[in-house]
Amino acid sequence: MGQMSKHTTKDAATFFTARNYISLSATFIIGVFVGSQALKSFGLGNALSGTVTAAPAMDVAPHVPAAVSDDWKTRKYYPKDLSKHFGIHHIDQLEIPAELQPYVDAHDVTTDKQYVDNMDLYQNYARVFGPFLDKLSKGNNDERLYVKWTGDEKKFGVFTNAYIPAYGFVVEYSGLLINSSRSTDYEWHYHSELVDNDGNAMPLGIDSQFVGNIARFVNHDDKPNTDSIYVPWKNTWRIVYVATKNIYPGEELTVSYGPNYWQSRDRLKVPSTDSDE
Repeated sequence: MGQMSKHTTKDAATFFTARNYISLSATFIIGVFVGSQALKSFGLGNALSGTVTAAPAMDVAPHVPAAVSDDWKTRKYYPKDLSKHFGIHHIDQLEIPAELQPYVDAHDVTTDKQYVDNMDLYQNYARVFGPFLDKLSKGNNDERLYVKWTGDEKKFGVFTNAYIPAYGFVVEYSGLLINSSRSTDYEWHYHSELVDNDGNAMPLGIDSQFVGNIARFVNHDDKPNTDSIYVPWKNTWRIVYVATKNIYPGEELTVSYGPNYWQSRDRLKVPSTDSDE
């Protein structure tokens, strides 16, 4: 099920508030340890030994040969399959076009008001989740997660092969940094205060309509098992999905795209033109 554009700026992740910050710090240690073991089982865990501690489903079936026309409803699609079966150029991390790179380089994200107002929180996010971002950006085929058909209501969704503990790293929402004036249904707001040569604010977004990763298929739920947070890493804001509860193998991953998601979806429905209705 395709989602609406995710432009709402989250001042801080709704699940990770100041009230549970202390408990988070302790739980992060456990979560990262258990999570790293799950990653390691898929060849992705070695980078964590020194640490302190928005996706729509497609509305059409992927292209498959006629002889196996029913196979797409039962098979699992991994990151390496996105290009062939969904026409998505797979990337493991945020990609910045050459025309925007100078503006990103000239800006210091630690001067953003959001960072300054929540410095301890964002420093902790960087310590905990930064190593995951580095490891997963090196072209590893992370087979913890896969895309599978869920039915006509939600279409495709994302599921896990591995146990993911509460507060554990799930996936980065990767995509292309774009001007938000060209927004799509696959865009998260890029949380930064970049300005152009004239000092005007540059509204940017991370768009995964044609370039992205498996996170673009994560479905909306009013009671999701992941939350999206902004992680300041290497002078960029990275969007990371973090588990809000223990997630077990075979479970679908979900995230909230906001309270108005279903109303927005209803407005997109096209009335039937069948003569017998």
